[in-house]
Amino acid sequence: MTRHDILDITQKLGDLHPDDLAMTTNGTRIEHMANQLKEAGMKRLNISLHSLKEERFKWITTNVRFQETLQAIKASIDAGLTPVKLNMVLLRDYNTDEIWDMVDYAESLGGSDVAIVQLIELVPIDVEFYRHFHYDPAAIEAKFMEKAVSVKIRDLQNRPQYTLPSGVKVEVVKPVHNVSFCMANNRMRITHDGKFRPCLMRDDNMVDFLKVLRDGSSDEAIATQFVKSIWLREPYYKLPEVKPAPTIAMK
Repeated sequence: MTRHDILDITQKLGDLHPDDLAMTTNGTRIEHMANQLKEAGMKRLNISLHSLKEERFKWITTNVRFQETLQAIKASIDAGLTPVKLNMVLLRDYNTDEIWDMVDYAESLGGSDVAIVQLIELVPIDVEFYRHFHYDPAAIEAKFMEKAVSVKIRDLQNRPQYTLPSGVKVEVVKPVHNVSFCMANNRMRITHDGKFRPCLMRDDNMVDFLKVLRDGSSDEAIATQFVKSIWLREPYYKLPEVKPAPTIAMK
């Protein structure tokens, strides 16, 4: 759910004139505040849209806000919060038959830099759910590579963006067993309970900054916590250790 003070937060960040300011959201309230977000400094949005079928959407998201989400996407585009990225987590044998439908939907919205499809590999946060629904995106990515008229490697994310003949751009987010993705992950996440989280896959190296903030400590003290979390960062998926070849004594 979108925070009630999101406009205040956006305004304070927007006043810093960052190169980019984006938000990932399920679309709640966006239909009615898209223009205000734009005026406050928001540049673009990622909106979760895991299915174009209302019943599937309801099951995946556990809510009935399907039409509200579609309206949020349209309102975001009309307000200029573009590109709007359509985030679709791939679930084997459940929504993977909709991948090309999602591409067509992005085209109907304007494609190109208006609406981008972002297909996301399911991560093993819930082991049983992951075992049942994980879908390896390698095959569909090969199809995109085959059909693409151009491929661009995005520097920040270190992953390809495929432009299809229709003009629609597609990205495939593959975090699982992906050494390249993991080593290029330089984002710092902030949890809902006030912790810096260096790695999405781990919860054993988070650093609490909320207590420091509420104690009235200085900005320097909070910065120290941030630096500490940077030092705790390490790739979750790593290259296999290469052991040196044994030396052979020459007689």
